Amino acid sequence: MNVLTLWLAVDDSDRENGCLRVIRGSHKQELINLKDDVSVSNVLGSYTHREEDIDQSKVVDLVLKPGGKYEQLYRY
Repeated sequence: MNVLTLWLAVDDSDRENGCLRVIRGSHKQELINLKDDVSVSNVLGSYTHREEDIDQSKVVDLVLKPGGKYEQLYRY
């Protein structure tokens, strides 16, 4: 399966206001099946992982300026 993700920053996007966060190396892992989530009322109603499942040492914040590119996303 081919997957393309696009993040378009129309304003400054930083750690304080909620920039895109990725997990280093996760693009090389198998896709994870969605699990139903009834604990929070949201549009998706599902999840692939919980916060406690994430190795925080592998989290990378992608800080972007308006119109900025994030080609480095594919280097992780």
